[in-house]
Amino acid sequence: MSKPLRKCRVCGLEAWTEADLELFTKDGNCTYGRQQICKKCKSQEVMKRRVLKPKTPSKKIRPYLRKCKDCGLEAKTEADLELFRFDKKKPYSRDTWCKECFNKWQRPRHYQRVRRGKRKKELISNFSKPMLCYFCGEPVTVLKGKKAESIAIHSLDGNHENWDPPNKVPAHRACHSKWHSTGYRNPKRKKRGKTSAF
Repeated sequence: MSKPLRKCRVCGLEAWTEADLELFTKDGNCTYGRQQICKKCKSQEVMKRRVLKPKTPSKKIRPYLRKCKDCGLEAKTEADLELFRFDKKKPYSRDTWCKECFNKWQRPRHYQRVRRGKRKKELISNFSKPMLCYFCGEPVTVLKGKKAESIAIHSLDGNHENWDPPNKVPAHRACHSKWHSTGYRNPKRKKRGKTSAF
């Protein structure tokens, strides 16, 4: 007795002719282009999977337009959005910071920058004239800007928060950055040459 062309693995339905193959699920990778499951059983399997599959939660509808990530202030109307910082890249063109919280966060950073600038001016005025670069010994003439020959203040002990005048010395910006990237005190610098055998 010969074998059937296809046999359903669930209900046992057999396909003996090519007309019977129409009752089986199509699959180009299988023999005769049909799977070993009939269309009826396949649809029942799919329905079981749909029932067992948990439903994905729908998107929550927020009761507010924007909410401050610091204080929790909510903007429920478009008029309330005026309390938030403007940012055209964000939804409703408003940031997730309210203006008040952002100012609290930004103010100390601003004053820290101002205080550091005042200290730098005081130190520069106290340096002996002519100011000589600590590293190359050439005179430092440019007091403002970010050019290579402009002034940078170097901390001798490595602590940038130590503003004692004996700890700070003038240097060219280029010499200072070179020192911090390749100086022998820099632990991150690459060691060149052969290492000793000890």
